Amino acid sequence: MFKSLRYRLLTWFVLSTILISVLSVTMFQVHRSNKSEHKQAIENLEYLRYQFIKDQNEVNSFISTDINQEGFYQKGESKFLTTHYQLTNSIDSCFVNCYSGKLNTYPGIKESLHSIRDTYTDYCILLDSLVFKMYQRGFSNFGLEGELSSYYYSLENSCNLNKNKLLQLKLSETEYLYRYDTNSIGSLVVLCNNLITSVINSSKYTTSEKTQLVSWIKSYRNTFLEIVAADRKSGLAGNKGFKQDIDRLSSKLENSINHTISIAVQSYNVYNSRLNVIFGLTAFLLLALAFVFSVYTSRYFVYNLEQLTGYISELTRSNFNTSIQLNLRHSTQEVRKIYIEFRKMVAQLTMEKKQRDAALKIAEENQQRYRELANLLPQSIYETDRLGNLVYVNQTWYNTFGYSPEDIDKGLNLIELLNADPKRALFGYYKAENNEFQAKRKDGSKFPATVYSDVIRRGKKVVGRRGIIVDSTMRNKYVESLKR
Repeated sequence: MFKSLRYRLLTWFVLSTILISVLSVTMFQVHRSNKSEHKQAIENLEYLRYQFIKDQNEVNSFISTDINQEGFYQKGESKFLTTHYQLTNSIDSCFVNCYSGKLNTYPGIKESLHSIRDTYTDYCILLDSLVFKMYQRGFSNFGLEGELSSYYYSLENSCNLNKNKLLQLKLSETEYLYRYDTNSIGSLVVLCNNLITSVINSSKYTTSEKTQLVSWIKSYRNTFLEIVAADRKSGLAGNKGFKQDIDRLSSKLENSINHTISIAVQSYNVYNSRLNVIFGLTAFLLLALAFVFSVYTSRYFVYNLEQLTGYISELTRSNFNTSIQLNLRHSTQEVRKIYIEFRKMVAQLTMEKKQRDAALKIAEENQQRYRELANLLPQSIYETDRLGNLVYVNQTWYNTFGYSPEDIDKGLNLIELLNADPKRALFGYYKAENNEFQAKRKDGSKFPATVYSDVIRRGKKVVGRRGIIVDSTMRNKYVESLKR
């Protein structure tokens, strides 16, 4: 059984594995238990950051979506705010876990956690203030915007007011509410003041009507200015006020958490480096022992493999012409089997090489025979590629057309030589016989030619054409003599 390389290596592997395992398991268990506790503390901080990012996304979604939805002002509820409050409770739990873990043993972490918690409290207070301010401002038919619409509706239903001025008033209101155009604020105030003056100076209204109209216009103007003040306070239009403070605290919280995680990771690495040194030294000693033992055993195991490798290399350099014999008497079964199979393969390759050389020689002789036979024929024989470019011609073709092999190498097309239409059958995908053309020699002279042609196929693909060109000059003269 031990004559097999497999079982020799298996025995070495089992013994070395048992030795290394027994010595390393104890140290590894101690190292892992301490490492897991500190790693859990880092994961608590990572989870705190994850929960805060989720909370940040929910707050941003509320600001960008629900403040422009009537459902929020009608029901006073938002799925984003609901999720925010749930995440707030989860973040509080994260702080508790961070305080109770191994993080307190790291320098500066406890103070950083207190600072982060205070900043997050301010962040939540600012968000509640923003929600209250936006709910107070309202949207569409709710809050201050609802009051603004109500006052405008009252003014619009007053039949005696100038409709053009009311339309300008509504246009300035729309420019601000939907585009946050601050230039329209002053325009609306001026329009309201002018409208009040025109009502007071007008003789179309009674005293009670003037009082009512002026009251509506002032209420409309004041409500609009309250909306502007609410927007400036919230900062949604220009990223100032509450919105700016929320963004600032959000960025500060994110940077603080990231900085705290960075400090915790550095402390964690310092702590682990101490254990890693001890663990590394132990592992190094084990590896050194394993290396020494492996070097000793590998020299014994691979000696015959090295001999076999040298034998194969020598065969390659000498092109399989060597008479080296190996002594594999004490080698493993696998090495002896490789050697025997390789010898069989070399013999097979040598035989196949001889057969291939003989076949190549016969093929070359046949090719030479066919070319010599083609050159003996009195007709012009040619071969073209798929586009009609000549790739082979016999000696009769050179004699008939007056071209040289160098002209063929430069490129000659059968269409030009025969002055033919490319759409004729000669250039199609079928056999063509007895086609009459006016062929053109190199010197420019022409002669009648009869062409017989067929396609060259490689499998199902047409790769060119092969044919014969017969000079019909003598035949045509004979036909003419018969006609006379």
